[in-house]
Amino acid sequence: MSTYVERLNLGLGIVTNSLLLFLIETCSRQCIGRYKTLFTLFATYDLLLIHVQAIIDVRVFNLDITFSMYSKTFAETKWICPVYCAAFVVPFALTHINFLYRFWSIKKLNFWLCIELCFDGDDSGDVQSQFRKVSNLTVQAGWSVLAFWNNGVLNEKAIQIASVEATVMITLLPVIFVYTPFTFAIWLPLFGLGDSLEIAEYSITHTSFFPAWDAIVIILLMSDYRRGLFAMFTRKNKVHSRLSTVWKTQV
Repeated sequence: MSTYVERLNLGLGIVTNSLLLFLIETCSRQCIGRYKTLFTLFATYDLLLIHVQAIIDVRVFNLDITFSMYSKTFAETKWICPVYCAAFVVPFALTHINFLYRFWSIKKLNFWLCIELCFDGDDSGDVQSQFRKVSNLTVQAGWSVLAFWNNGVLNEKAIQIASVEATVMITLLPVIFVYTPFTFAIWLPLFGLGDSLEIAEYSITHTSFFPAWDAIVIILLMSDYRRGLFAMFTRKNKVHSRLSTVWKTQV
């Protein structure tokens, strides 16, 4: 049963990540900026991760106080399992870098690593006048301003809310689907506990959910991709009517 679930998850992962790449290419607004590249990187790597899972086909086996892992495809090759484990390190490392960047950008306001800029003349005028009041300095043309608007009203909390939601969800996915099952699988023999629930055996099945749901979460959180997906299924075929003119003479 677990084998069928894994195959289903891997197939779903190919579909969702391919769909995400399509939505990124066709539905990304210019204001998304570098996040378009980041999402493309995640989706592409998830597709690679799916193929790694399918080809190596890792299994976990616990015996009393011993944790073991082997590959069904390359049963006599010792280095293939470390390759499998290393493949999962990349998305987690990117998540950690994301956390560090957000922490430094909040705690170290003078430590600028990267700035995404969207310029609008009206916004720069407001900033210019307020800056003149505060510092008694005038900066005319050097302003680059990032402002967030919702239906014509300035929405200052939009970027904070979106960032928190994305960060929390992207962090929860590996914790739920990878860290948690493997933690139990490794800790059970470490503390000499039995595995009557066969947690170790199903840890790989649990891990197979990760690539598919990684793409699903990005699609659901990003309004551009969510609306693009909705439009794909709700788009109606236009009906073209042909009009003809009939002349009729009455006597």
